[in-house]
Amino acid sequence: MDFTTPGTPSAKKDGPHFNLRDYDGKLLLFQPSKYLAEVKLKDGSVAPAVATTVTELEGATPGKIWDDVLVFSKGIIPQLRDQIGLNVLGRVGQGEAQPGKSAPWRLRDATQADIATALRVTEGTPAPGTTADDPPF
Repeated sequence: MDFTTPGTPSAKKDGPHFNLRDYDGKLLLFQPSKYLAEVKLKDGSVAPAVATTVTELEGATPGKIWDDVLVFSKGIIPQLRDQIGLNVLGRVGQGEAQPGKSAPWRLRDATQADIATALRVTEGTPAPGTTADDPPF
């Protein structure tokens, strides 16, 4: 078991951060736990967010879990806000940009193949054409 002290710098604060842009087109599993109407930002302003756990299902590290992620994307918040306590599977992408604004991040609906990938990564189910003894990736 590892221990830390209150004076030890936090890996969460100083370590790698989750960023939706890094997962454009990738399949992710969101497990939203709470909708936060007002989160105070560094500049003193407030914005809504959804607290969630995110599991990477495709990309460099399938199966990697990001705990305590705050999603501030105005396009994804409504997709997660009403799904608190559920597993939300989707492919990260961008919607249509409004004049003078950037395109919002959105979750595209998962396909049957996406569901199979999610089950394989999260439950260790072998991929089609492999056995349980084969490496999962």
